[in-house]
Amino acid sequence: MRTRPTCSSRLPEPSGSAIQQPNSPSTGRTENVIDQIPVKAEFRSLIAFMAQELNPKSLYKMDASADPRRVGEILFPYEFCLSLDDRQIEIGRFSIGMLGVIRLIGQPPRGTILSIGALCEASKDSQIIVGGEHRNESLVNFTYASIGAFFTFFDDNVNNPALEPVGMPTTIGDNVVISSRATILDGSFVGAGSILAANAVVTSKCDAFSIYGGVPAKKIRNRFSPERLNIYQRLDLASVRAHCLPKVARLAAQLDQDSDAGELWSNIERMARRPKIFADASRDSDGKIAIKSITKYAIGDETLSDAIKVRLDEYFAQALQRSPIFQWSPDIFYALGIE
Repeated sequence: MRTRPTCSSRLPEPSGSAIQQPNSPSTGRTENVIDQIPVKAEFRSLIAFMAQELNPKSLYKMDASADPRRVGEILFPYEFCLSLDDRQIEIGRFSIGMLGVIRLIGQPPRGTILSIGALCEASKDSQIIVGGEHRNESLVNFTYASIGAFFTFFDDNVNNPALEPVGMPTTIGDNVVISSRATILDGSFVGAGSILAANAVVTSKCDAFSIYGGVPAKKIRNRFSPERLNIYQRLDLASVRAHCLPKVARLAAQLDQDSDAGELWSNIERMARRPKIFADASRDSDGKIAIKSITKYAIGDETLSDAIKVRLDEYFAQALQRSPIFQWSPDIFYALGIE
């Protein structure tokens, strides 16, 4: 096998904090499922696939020994629902790398506290701050406080509504770009396709397909012309199968030039139902989120059986155990005939 060349890509970099090392070593079960699918080629990064024609029924050998964080790329093509006790974080396809910029403060309200769309990217020094809000009628004006180096107070009296934290969930749409040192505060809404300029601080709502900057962030201009916005909406990127993403850039360029793209358009496959991974997560003392263990899988609204879960667990164990050499699929669900 030869090493595939790499090329530039706007896919988010996986964060080292996004995967938590399990306590137990591998049982070796991963090879059972992987051996059922042919290995097609070898390359050193997921970003290299943007220059390749991928076979969705094959596996691709990846070498992450130089950068162990890249094993997290196994998780990229899927939607996620992460649970921290009775709080949830929803993350769209190819956005799991955003975990590295989320900071969970205090004890946010129960339910969905953060929703991130598909194909989002963020600078490593940006922040999404979740939690820390309080009711105006609260008897105390904090849900989390730290006094000195050794004393920390959490108000966990969930039965007292006057002391219970409250706030709106933070929502980030598909294909949002968060630039260097930009910050999204708790309860904000960032519409699909928007760009946050460097150092921007979002405190409320950002319209879709817009560029925002400043403190607090204000709209600078629209991101797209009406013609380009129509092209973007037709592409429906969130539903494009991962092995077809390399074709999307070529299709967009042809559509932008008003050239005939009928044949290329017909070769773009989309998913009627998207695969989703449900996992338990944890947070450290700095509020960073890490995946602990996968609890179940779904296609659309259908939860997959325990027998199928065993097969998928064998594949995703490569990421949770940080295997330096691993096999990657553009869609392991599709490769195993799960649609």
